[in-house]
Amino acid sequence: MTVLKLSAEDVVARDIVGRAFLHEQGQFVCRGYVADFTVEGDYWTLKVRDVEFLDKMAMAWRHDTDMDQYGGSLSTHCSFEEDTIDGIISLSGYGMVVHVAPACDNPWGEVDWPELDGYEGGPMEGGPLSKREKKKRRKQRR
Repeated sequence: MTVLKLSAEDVVARDIVGRAFLHEQGQFVCRGYVADFTVEGDYWTLKVRDVEFLDKMAMAWRHDTDMDQYGGSLSTHCSFEEDTIDGIISLSGYGMVVHVAPACDNPWGEVDWPELDGYEGGPMEGGPLSKREKKKRRKQRR
């Protein structure tokens, strides 16, 4: 199996601060870096920095905000998972998902990010893997 269910404590233990993230909610897509991940009682909070949003008309990343945060209740509509092949941790709840990359020097070029719009050639296409390697990974995930 390639997907590992995580608890909030597991995510804290993985020390995701400083790693790149990619977020999608509805038509909004943004990326940046994790500033902090905390759990207090029944609530988790992911603070992020250096946030850029995807300008879909120009297919370019634009500065959005210096700091932002996402979060939710641990008891409702929340899941944390790690893709054991790619090392990407996905935090989701209430119709949104935040993908956190494994630690690396060039996350926008090295990481095989999930394609957000479901079509080839999207904003995260062009990672380190060839089309053949990506197809092979998709088969491994099944």
